[in-house]
Amino acid sequence: MIARATCSTACINSTRRRIRTTTLLHTVSAGLHNGNGSEGSRRSRSRRSGGRSSEATWSSQHRCLPRRFSSTSSSSAASPPGANSDTVSESSYASDIVIIGGGIAGICTAHYLLCHPNSASRTTGKNMRVRIVDRLDGVARGTSRINGALLCPSRSDSWTTHPIIFGRDSMLSIALKRFIPINGSGKHDLTVTAASSVSFDPKLLFDRRLLTFGMHWLRRRPYTQDRVIGNLMKYSMECYDDIDDDIIQSLQYDRTAVGTKTYDGTKFDDIDSSGDVHLFCSGLHDALIQRYGGDDVNDGENENGNENRFEFHGNLSVESFVAEDRRVQSVKLKDSQGNSTEWSADRFVICAGNESYDLCRSLGVPCPIFPVKGYIIRFHSDIEMTHNLELLNRSYVSPLGKGKYHLSGLAEFTSDYDAENAMEVNMGRAQELIEVAKAEFPDMIIDSVHVGYRPLTPDDTPMVGMTTRYENLYINAGGGSKGWTLGAGSGKLLADIMLGASMEGSSTTTTTGSSIDPTPYSPARFDIF
Repeated sequence: MIARATCSTACINSTRRRIRTTTLLHTVSAGLHNGNGSEGSRRSRSRRSGGRSSEATWSSQHRCLPRRFSSTSSSSAASPPGANSDTVSESSYASDIVIIGGGIAGICTAHYLLCHPNSASRTTGKNMRVRIVDRLDGVARGTSRINGALLCPSRSDSWTTHPIIFGRDSMLSIALKRFIPINGSGKHDLTVTAASSVSFDPKLLFDRRLLTFGMHWLRRRPYTQDRVIGNLMKYSMECYDDIDDDIIQSLQYDRTAVGTKTYDGTKFDDIDSSGDVHLFCSGLHDALIQRYGGDDVNDGENENGNENRFEFHGNLSVESFVAEDRRVQSVKLKDSQGNSTEWSADRFVICAGNESYDLCRSLGVPCPIFPVKGYIIRFHSDIEMTHNLELLNRSYVSPLGKGKYHLSGLAEFTSDYDAENAMEVNMGRAQELIEVAKAEFPDMIIDSVHVGYRPLTPDDTPMVGMTTRYENLYINAGGGSKGWTLGAGSGKLLADIMLGASMEGSSTTTTTGSSIDPTPYSPARFDIF
């Protein structure tokens, strides 16, 4: 029997009286977060609460993290999947895939699905269709709009993999450094320790979402997880540099840096780079439209004269899902004017960044992603630098063209992650970053300051693969601060898993010959809670 997402008491009682076995799914009505795993935000929009516009230097920040999904009531009987919906004729496509979230994770997943060797049916020759839906009006308009610009497979380590108590780099040791004078003047020097880069709101001790995150965090594997993250990051860089991928290679996204150097010059990693994530996503979207099809405005044939295989639909938010047994049958959407529509599909992919938590929770699927606030500062300088620079407090400077830079860092665990003031900038915290960077760029001129929420998993490793509860529901989310670096690799890995080139326990291979086991990235690792 079909189970429709609802929170109606009347419907629940009616269901019990009729002795029907259903799965009740929370109705979700708020917008989706762009998937991506990068730190960033939208700019130049007045806040809803105060209507304040951005200033010339310190720009007002966009709210890139939407409100929690709210529940709505419905006591109407469930209609069959596809009723009054945008369905796919069996004679048109071999399969239909809906991707929820149009950030770096969503757009890369769409690309690798469409160009996959198994995207067409071997028996009928029919192609698949891929549709992306996003709350905002375009691709990469949320978290993937701006980030630190780092493409750094060499920086796979994360504080989430550190031990708690014992060890020089334990969480306790790092926390204590903040209160210990460490310079000659007897004052704490913010530029020498990473302790100041992390802050924690005590109110989160009562936050259910963080408590779930924390229970999974206690189960992580210190140190060994760095290798798992690093493997996917290096795999992803090979995807970005794949000379056989003509679409990726045709994109212009200010790929600038050659390597990453530490502040003292003792270490240089030449495998790293930098680039503009929004330019990449926008360019990839345009290339997919040109090659594979249209969108909600530009329907018709693509450049090859074939049917539309790719569509992007903005200004649509998820209201609810319809599920039967172990399959998601359809997703119910609402546009900005309040009009509803229902899409049926063969498979669904959640690439909604931080909002993946609420989407998955509405379906009873564990997704312990927690939003961690980070800062991005755009500045320019006459000092030319052609590599990324790791600063003293583990913040980074990345070049994006001549004389233009992104400064990024800090990690704030705040209880306001879903409040109206979530995107407010703490200028004191931002100034910490600026003071550190001035040691290398004394002439730096600040252009704008941004904040965004990294979609962090307890082991700082993205969730990539099929869910155990639904055989046609997949996740590609949780890239954290490494979402930009992981974007292409996680998208290709998921496409291989979905289309049969890579199964749990096996490996997927790039054109360069490298292989990666998808098992450590499976969402199933969080099924214990």
